[in-house]
Amino acid sequence: MRDEFEYLERLFYDTYEKIENKDEVPIVFLKKNISEKLTYEFDNIKKLYFDIAGQGKSREAVQSMFEFRGRRMLNFKKRIDLFLKSTFEDLIIYQFGDDCNNFDNFTNLLVAYEGVVGLLKFITIKLFVSLDDILDDESLILRYKQINETQVEIWRKELFKSFSLGNDYVLFDSVTFEASQYPDASDNSLDDVQSQPKVNEIEIDDIGKDSMSFQHFVREVKSQMSIEMYDSNRTYLLLQKSLKVLDGLLETTDNFVQEETVLNFLIETNIASAYTYRYSVEYLNESLSGKNEKERYDVLIAFKKRLYTMKDSPSYRHLHLSNIMTVIDNTLDKLIAFVDNKLEKYDRELLENISSSNALGKIKSNLTVPQLGLLFRLLSDEKLLQTDNVPQLTKQIASTFLSKQKDDISSKSVKNNYESPQNEAIEFWETKLIRLRQLLNKY
Repeated sequence: MRDEFEYLERLFYDTYEKIENKDEVPIVFLKKNISEKLTYEFDNIKKLYFDIAGQGKSREAVQSMFEFRGRRMLNFKKRIDLFLKSTFEDLIIYQFGDDCNNFDNFTNLLVAYEGVVGLLKFITIKLFVSLDDILDDESLILRYKQINETQVEIWRKELFKSFSLGNDYVLFDSVTFEASQYPDASDNSLDDVQSQPKVNEIEIDDIGKDSMSFQHFVREVKSQMSIEMYDSNRTYLLLQKSLKVLDGLLETTDNFVQEETVLNFLIETNIASAYTYRYSVEYLNESLSGKNEKERYDVLIAFKKRLYTMKDSPSYRHLHLSNIMTVIDNTLDKLIAFVDNKLEKYDRELLENISSSNALGKIKSNLTVPQLGLLFRLLSDEKLLQTDNVPQLTKQIASTFLSKQKDDISSKSVKNNYESPQNEAIEFWETKLIRLRQLLNKY
């Protein structure tokens, strides 16, 4: 009986080296697409295996023959896996293209890869031969799929962009690329990475300059979606569905509701992330314009709650771009970070204003931090203080008062004791309130 795997093994192993013998298989593997020839070979092997299983040999003999072939196939699959990873890297990292026929190379390897797994399944399912002793959970998994130039170009941009942003790895079709293995890749950052809007660049309260109208924003988003839809087969169907949803939201007659729902949809799904992020920041800054301090806090907290609602209870989970491709810039997370930065900025300004206005120095008290925290909790609960912002209140307390034990007290400590009063402080104020009531009788 002929060695049914000899042709395939020589094809894969020998074509990467110079072949001296003219009778050997010619070096065609890197020169053209031979996927049909490979498929034909695998079909012949299946017929051969079917004949072997039906030759009337003992069950033990058939089991032994196919276990031997199964081990050989698994070794072959490991070799193909290495070649596929190398070719994948050539296409995405090093941009070897038509000059090396790497797409044909990848196709040939993929056909062989799928063919080997197909043979293993054929043996176990069609021929009823158990290979449990040699197969593991990874043996029948296909980690690679057919690719094209458009997909490779998209992945290449995503990879360089991810590495330029300092990410440690990126995942494409179950293949992990670690930044540490490609130290030069981050130097190849693309122009579109550098042109992405940065948080600090857009963090402006001056809305008058270069602000984008809602109608202009929607046109830009639709234009971007159309480009991405026809550039990639992977995104076509999803973006087609997304466009229908977007058109439906735009039919709302209430302009305020229309803008809010469209923006929520685009933020959550991460569609046209650069435009969506820029417009969202302008939208938020415009909402803050002309407001007093308390009103600005209310706007920021409300917007943050809105973002977390989208994050925790997404309405458009099935339309998220991350379902079909690696998403590097997450609009939702970037906006949450932007709002947090705004809140921190306002807190710093508030403390600076308090410090500058507190020229007489802090008030010295004979109260401990737990006692101070509970005192202001009582005043707040009795509505004697008008405050809905506990962090802001506790920072003001810490910057205004000295405790019995310390000159400098932390706002975090005040906040903890404000929210969770200690027993010692409760007993202290029970006694003090009785004495204060007795003092009132003297007036």
